[in-house]
Amino acid sequence: DPKLMSEMFNKYFIDSVSELKMNLKTNKQPAAEKSETKSMHLEETSETEVMDVIMALSKSLPGIDEIRTDHVKTKANELDKCMVHLVNRIIKMAVYPEIFKLAIVTPINKTGDKTNVKDYRPISVLTTFNKIFEKILHFEY
Repeated sequence: DPKLMSEMFNKYFIDSVSELKMNLKTNKQPAAEKSETKSMHLEETSETEVMDVIMALSKSLPGIDEIRTDHVKTKANELDKCMVHLVNRIIKMAVYPEIFKLAIVTPINKTGDKTNVKDYRPISVLTTFNKIFEKILHFEY
């Protein structure tokens, strides 16, 4: 039964994350007492950067918005100004769009027992615009 299978995978993946959270060491220091010496400043993006990121996108499955990377590449000259505005607005407002937080999760067998949910790992397919935003914000430490 596909519905039962999806419920089993969903429960297993959620329980796995919950277990990981419980095992993490938490910092019990109240937020008000934390040092403010470490801060982050994000620079606004440009049309050049957006175009570079769009053109470097690899072909991948479309996310929940069903927008394909090859379609975005084809329309890059028409989308670049809009994407610059969107990315800069997200940076300025510090609010991440809900649609960017959604993913299509597919269970992939790790090479074990195909009837055991523990032998699967989740693969998340994000929206193309989320991928663009993440690549623009990506920086190395």
